[in-house]
Amino acid sequence: PASDIPAQARRLYTLNTLRVISDVNYTPVALEGWSEEPLDLSFSVLRIVSPIHIEYLQNMGVGASMSISIVINGRLWGMLACHHMARHPVSVSVRMTCDVLAQVLATSINAIEARSRAALTERAASVRTRLIESLIEEEDILRSIQLHAADLRASLGADALIATQFGKLLTSGDIDETVAASVLESLSEDSAPLVQRIESSEWPESSRASIAPWTGMLALRFDPPTRGYLIALRREQIETVRWGGRPEKEIKAGPLGPRLTPRGSFEEWREIVRGKAEPWSETHSYIARQLLAEMQRVCNARHAETERARSQLLAMLGHDLRDPLQSITMAAAVMERGHSPQGMTKRIQASSHRMQRLIGMVLDFSRIESGVGLGMRKDKVDLARIASDLIEEARVAHPGVEYRLTAPANLEITADRDRISQVISNLVSNARHHGKAGEPIEIQLIRAGGRVAIRVLNVGAPIDPALATRMFHAFKQGGARNERNPTGLGIGLHIAREIAVGHGGDIRYEYAEPHVVFLVDLPL
Repeated sequence: PASDIPAQARRLYTLNTLRVISDVNYTPVALEGWSEEPLDLSFSVLRIVSPIHIEYLQNMGVGASMSISIVINGRLWGMLACHHMARHPVSVSVRMTCDVLAQVLATSINAIEARSRAALTERAASVRTRLIESLIEEEDILRSIQLHAADLRASLGADALIATQFGKLLTSGDIDETVAASVLESLSEDSAPLVQRIESSEWPESSRASIAPWTGMLALRFDPPTRGYLIALRREQIETVRWGGRPEKEIKAGPLGPRLTPRGSFEEWREIVRGKAEPWSETHSYIARQLLAEMQRVCNARHAETERARSQLLAMLGHDLRDPLQSITMAAAVMERGHSPQGMTKRIQASSHRMQRLIGMVLDFSRIESGVGLGMRKDKVDLARIASDLIEEARVAHPGVEYRLTAPANLEITADRDRISQVISNLVSNARHHGKAGEPIEIQLIRAGGRVAIRVLNVGAPIDPALATRMFHAFKQGGARNERNPTGLGIGLHIAREIAVGHGGDIRYEYAEPHVVFLVDLPL
């Protein structure tokens, strides 16, 4: 045990890797010299040793002793301790052989540990790269973390993982959400970017009972404005330590008087250690710091992009609201003069509906970006009826476009009627704006097992792969505007996917020549 080797002795073992005491019962010989300065005998083989250590060996019944240090990177990693029950001088050749053996061991152990660290670091770098790629392509950070949760746990050496942002909670591993919430509560608003804990005593006293059996924690604060955390946890490691006698020293009277003396008994003694987790290694800490830096970089870039998007959104909204406001103003002026031309009321209604649609989309976008969420009021609805009604409205509003609906007579699902209508309307509107003129737009509702697919198809060229990867991001480059959709804000698909995800489903794009296909997958 480390308590058996004082700091001064550990330093000496590191400097001089071999020490031999040929005879425990030696009689010290004074060293005569002519220098007034003390002579450093640290590297002398036959130097005198501490009388406490001599007494230690005598209590063990040892007649001779030799220790060879295993030193790795300047640290005393271990020792080879050799004992003889009688006086036993060791030749120079044997001592040198033992010293070389210890160096070979140190080199081998260092190589094994280095290979292990390198392999772990390489695997962690691969996981980190895949995570960052997902974060760049995926708007929802928690969803990206969920995709790589198992690999992240392995690279951080964690038993469980917690991720949170905007108050949403994600867990991976055998951990209860109530316990996860207690772990989060233990972190203050001014916590450091990287917090490490290995003992229950390092946790706030109010949290210790509720976080059991988790005592080890690596908390990465990757996005403070949204209270974004990635937290790796380790269970309490209930360890049985086997000592060669009790680890505590007792003060006894020895030949040289009362002081700390070696243990009197070397029978095995067991100690149960609780309230501690396996310490985080320097390699795992390094991996955590690298991961934190990369995630912070992505989050900072997102915040900058969001600010730019908000400015762009306000400018676009101001421009797009100008036309319907002008139409309403002109219609009101005409009506004020006592004139009521046919269709004036319809023009006011159409302009008002357009303004309402634009403002509604902006409000939805703001709710998503702020983490509030869209809010869903789910009930039993007939999806076939919803789609049929929407297509009839589209035919009235756009009589020059052909719509083909393929659906069962009745398709009941649990959903928010208005939000699902919003998804279908957006996809149909996109198909109308971006599809080849004169070609029909197809809407298919397909039930398979416990799920339903909504497919919206239009004839057109495949979408540029560079744009397809950011298809469902707000303000995707090159997708916000086009000549056939001059009033689009570029956030419709972004909102549509949030609605699909909020229903436990998803939305994706694929190309089935000659059709561009958007597919919404939902649970019944």
